[in-house]
Amino acid sequence: GVMIGNGRLAREKAKYIIEQDMPLIENFYSDSLSDTPLALLAEHAFIVKDKARRPEPWPKVQGLYKKIQKKINID
Repeated sequence: GVMIGNGRLAREKAKYIIEQDMPLIENFYSDSLSDTPLALLAEHAFIVKDKARRPEPWPKVQGLYKKIQKKINID
């Protein structure tokens, strides 16, 4: 796995991953919806609830999910 420091906003982390041509993120886990830009880079993304005991599929944002993926060139 790859860890990127907490000093950047999620959108900056996502941009960094794209610019560095890093491999596809297979599974992404976070407890914060503010990490949506990173979740969009993953094949499978999960939001973690109940003090990291219960992962659920990342919520899709009313049609914006696919538009954002296309905008950052993710299939």
